[in-house]
Amino acid sequence: MPHNVFLTGVTGFVGRYLLYQLCDAEWIDEVYLLVRAKKNVSKEDRYKEIMQDPLILESKKTGTKYDKVHLIEGDLMKPRLGMSESDLDLLSKKLTLVIHNAAVLNFAATIQNAIASNTTPTWELYTMCCERFEHKPAFVFVSTIATNSHLDPIPEHVTKLSTKAEHIYNYVRTIPKDRCLEVEEFLKEGRLDAYGFSKGLVEAMISEHIEETGGVVPVNFLRPGGIIGAWNGPLRGWIHNTCFYGTLIYQIHEGKLPFFLADGDKEVNMAPVDYVGNLCMASCLECLDKRDKNIITATVTNGSKIRIRGLSINFMEKFGQDNYAKYKNQMLTKNPWIGEPKRAKPYAPWLLNQVWIFKLLFNVLVFFPLYLYSFYDSTSYRFTKVRSLTKYLYKFAQVLHPYLSAKLDIENGHLDDLQKRYGDRYPMDACDVDREEFLDAFYLGLVTWIMPYEKRKEKAQWEKFNKNSKLKEKKI
Repeated sequence: MPHNVFLTGVTGFVGRYLLYQLCDAEWIDEVYLLVRAKKNVSKEDRYKEIMQDPLILESKKTGTKYDKVHLIEGDLMKPRLGMSESDLDLLSKKLTLVIHNAAVLNFAATIQNAIASNTTPTWELYTMCCERFEHKPAFVFVSTIATNSHLDPIPEHVTKLSTKAEHIYNYVRTIPKDRCLEVEEFLKEGRLDAYGFSKGLVEAMISEHIEETGGVVPVNFLRPGGIIGAWNGPLRGWIHNTCFYGTLIYQIHEGKLPFFLADGDKEVNMAPVDYVGNLCMASCLECLDKRDKNIITATVTNGSKIRIRGLSINFMEKFGQDNYAKYKNQMLTKNPWIGEPKRAKPYAPWLLNQVWIFKLLFNVLVFFPLYLYSFYDSTSYRFTKVRSLTKYLYKFAQVLHPYLSAKLDIENGHLDDLQKRYGDRYPMDACDVDREEFLDAFYLGLVTWIMPYEKRKEKAQWEKFNKNSKLKEKKI
């Protein structure tokens, strides 16, 4: 019997691919999407923008239909995820599957912010599945390998915290902000950042609930690492501007990050978005099977084999430079308004593996000149934006450093089981994907979709800066 599914995070990179896969799956009937209305942009208008995404348009050419999609207005940061009572009643009667994909990916966030953005919405939605939704839908949570990236190897199970997870959750939510900052490292218990902690915490909360009560709904936790452009699917190389690593690589090649904390030869954990989607689809089928058999467990699957082998920053950088002419021609053909690049080759950043050297360079080359400039102009829009951005990058680079420098060893086990059961339809082993062929598709996607978006954003920011500067001059 086809299932009705509720999906969060559809406006993001992974969410768009999951929407395509759900609408393409014969075992899915109706798809309910949580969409947040923004200022002057309704949920309907946001969905119309998704429907114009190149991935969606290409999928329609091969027969994928989107005529059973329903929009539910909500906001993850609000109680009950911002959903109305009538919408909750509707979902209660319809749902047999829930995929919680939405998240705020901010490696530099504080613990309290990360918990508000990631832990609380996940816990509320899981609680709804257990208590509010009539058909007790299977719950699939797109977590992250960052929950346990501080361990070697990264285990494929929910790691216990020093005390009950719900006690930690309640403590963090109630203490003052300053006090939380003081004890942040202690609370993380070795985890590399608040983002990974926030997802690891809710994994533990859900697992403890099942252990203590016997559970109500089956749960699957998925732990992908970095996610980049598509290898297969309707549109090879497709990537969206919300792709974190796609934007990061663009910023590096543009010279916006002239020095960075990373081991250039270390293999980085990056998986094509279609393999992440396949892992999610297979996990959904397994979780639904558990639901049918009344097997109430929390199953963990590390994204151990969905990543492309042999990718390092140095290899990617050299590949991009060696094939620069090809990608430049693609960019000028697709988006001639961008114009001829000023540099003959993409920028090659200075990679540092010592935090103290990075701090020294950042203070001498960035913070000190910014301090001197503040005597000339400390109130303009441009100065405040640059100061805010530099502070963020300073913290962000240090938090991301372990992911780009530490050894990569991930426990593998359950993914192989999913591959055996569902791999014909949803392949999850990317070991045989040629890294050069993949990078070629990735870079073509980068110049086709990421670069135009970033260039338009930069142009808009400069126009805003010039407008504010002129207003300031008139006042003087």
